[in-house]
Amino acid sequence: MFDHLTIKNVSEKILARIESDRPIEDDKARFTGLKIWLGESRSIQAIAQKIVRYKVFSEREKKTGRTIKLHNSEGIEDAQSFESAFGYKDDLAELNCAIKYLNQIKAEFPTASESKVLYERSVDILAEFLSKRGELELLNFGINLAHVDYILAKRCPQVNFVGIDRSKLTKAFNEINYPQRENVELIAGDIFELLGNRRFDGGAFFHMRTLTFLPKSFVDKLYATAKKARFKYLIGFEPLGISRQTKSAYEFSLNEQQSVAYRGHAFIHNYPELAQRAGYSFIESGLIKTDHAHEDYRIIYFIAQRNG
Repeated sequence: MFDHLTIKNVSEKILARIESDRPIEDDKARFTGLKIWLGESRSIQAIAQKIVRYKVFSEREKKTGRTIKLHNSEGIEDAQSFESAFGYKDDLAELNCAIKYLNQIKAEFPTASESKVLYERSVDILAEFLSKRGELELLNFGINLAHVDYILAKRCPQVNFVGIDRSKLTKAFNEINYPQRENVELIAGDIFELLGNRRFDGGAFFHMRTLTFLPKSFVDKLYATAKKARFKYLIGFEPLGISRQTKSAYEFSLNEQQSVAYRGHAFIHNYPELAQRAGYSFIESGLIKTDHAHEDYRIIYFIAQRNG
């Protein structure tokens, strides 16, 4: 049923490098600096490159190991807080991410990145979806940079866009860099407090590059709470690739199964089953290939509708 969401046609070279515990790509910035400093000796440069690769890979493996340990830990009470070790380490780190994304947009994406294709495709998919639904509210959980929301707010004036993020600095950054619109509301706060105090009858709960950094237990609770808040739709755009934990592509299904570490501090969750458990069914889904430097990098997107 969800075979179209399984990553295929990844080259044997990439799979071999993952399987042999080598990094997917060279850290070019570090190596370029070393190359200049070391001079033109190819033998010395080759040795230095191996050292850089090993160091980069070791750092990523440590992150993946911490991710697995975090996900398996008991008593995860508040994974959205900065103190939880999930996602960004503090308010400033989250702001720096928003600044990076905005700089990419202003520079017209000069380097390999998933953002350009992700923004374009998500806007097209969401605009088409929203054009057929009339007036409703769309809540973006973990909004970070409000780029997509403001484009959609202009194209879909009948929709009220609400963006919530835990970062007060990121909220202020968006308010400075994007013009005020009557159909855009930005909130810095706790998602469960918002959903507990406000109804979104017939609305759409949206997340993009957010749930990948949160544990399965949090996603489970979040979707269940979204249903109680009367959302009719769940919409997600989340990254995935060959898992650095299992060394294989994730196979989505309606059966309960473990989330796995993707790479670094990111997870891959079984979104069809998690949505089903909360009372939603997929009505549209697919994989998006971007310009990301990793050949195996994809974005899974889905729209799920509340049952009944």
